[in-house]
Amino acid sequence: NSVHGVGSANLSYHLLPKTTDRKLEPFVVAGYAIAFRAGVGHGTNFGGGANVWLSDHVALRFEVRDTVIIGDHQVGYRIGVTFR
Repeated sequence: NSVHGVGSANLSYHLLPKTTDRKLEPFVVAGYAIAFRAGVGHGTNFGGGANVWLSDHVALRFEVRDTVIIGDHQVGYRIGVTFR
């Protein structure tokens, strides 16, 4: 019984004061998760990571997140880009 789709809505909290000269910006994230195939499963997700600022407006984002739906844990690793 494999999942065809997973979605989430999250809030994040950045742990250090926002300054333009800080290169590393750690954060925690948590929120609602949904998985769907023939039916729908609801759950939560939580994790953390860091933005590594390459310039004033662009950062690499590294994140680890655990999604829990109906007692099943799925750990995901993400690499992305953040703009400000």
